[in-house]
Amino acid sequence: MSPWREDLIELRCRSCHHCFLTTPHRVQSGWGCPDCDTKLSDQELFQHIFDTAACGDYELLSFSDMNHKVTIRHHACGREYSVRPRSFLEESARCACGKVSSREELYRRIDLLGNFELIDFQNTKKPLRILHPECGSEFTVNYSRFIRHPNCTRCASLARSEQEFRDEIYGLVGDEYELIGVYKGRKTDVQILHKTCNTVQTYKPQRFLMGTRCAKCHHRLIYSDFCRIVNEVSYGVYTIDRQIGEYDALIRNTQTGEPRKFPIVRIMQELFRFKPSMILPLEKRNLNVSLTPMVSRRVMEWLSECYAPGEAFSIRRIDLPGMEHQQLSKTVQNLYRANKLERISYGVYMIPPEREK
Repeated sequence: MSPWREDLIELRCRSCHHCFLTTPHRVQSGWGCPDCDTKLSDQELFQHIFDTAACGDYELLSFSDMNHKVTIRHHACGREYSVRPRSFLEESARCACGKVSSREELYRRIDLLGNFELIDFQNTKKPLRILHPECGSEFTVNYSRFIRHPNCTRCASLARSEQEFRDEIYGLVGDEYELIGVYKGRKTDVQILHKTCNTVQTYKPQRFLMGTRCAKCHHRLIYSDFCRIVNEVSYGVYTIDRQIGEYDALIRNTQTGEPRKFPIVRIMQELFRFKPSMILPLEKRNLNVSLTPMVSRRVMEWLSECYAPGEAFSIRRIDLPGMEHQQLSKTVQNLYRANKLERISYGVYMIPPEREK
């Protein structure tokens, strides 16, 4: 249904045809369609997830519920032991022996996983060194982690293809931004064009997908403006409880009462993205809300009353009660970067004639 991503994907169940959101980690861990999973007994569901995690190395002997220990047999050494279900599934709690029955068995297991070659192996308690012939890279990885999730570390970073990345950009911002550099993975810098100001900037792909935008056109909002925008664009469905640190905020769904912590830029992205958000869903959005900070609007209104378009003025001649020169200077610079003002010389600006109201 949707491209394979590292955070959220949409799948359709082949049995009941129900579409649902999940994560790659849950799929790889053995979880399936939530509708079908709820029809299984606790033991049937645990058995399925256990078999996925065990990779044929362990046998489940007893299970009562998730709050009590289960009994497991390790085939390699024949030992039976008890462990909490969540410890086995989530914390990789395995038999203390750390054995496979033979080196040949280890090679066989790795061969079954796909196109990998074992380069160096001492025991299962120390990292394996694996060769991925397809890309030619060697990497070290924990034995139990590799058996459960057999992925090349280099290729995994390139799992999101360039076209998928382009599609994700379009889903976030439509045609406003365009990838013009070569995509080499989510951690490698790439060049993206902001068509509004015709500026090319370098981004980390993952940072862009999390909300980072053009430094020339997008400026940090003061807290009161941020709260106002969230409330107005969502028609009151979302509200900001509080800011957390310098960059994060706690946003609350006023209909469900659910609070969630996100970076401020991520919240703005999800509310204004080109294709509606699954992270912060809304039935309707007020996309006409003013993004101009209140301080900038106040300065612009004062300038429009005092100066005609094309008439030069100095920052020092702006007289607004309660505003210091440093704040005025920064606000005027932001208005200039947003193409609301034109700069004639150092400290001297004018309202562009074509922007006359």
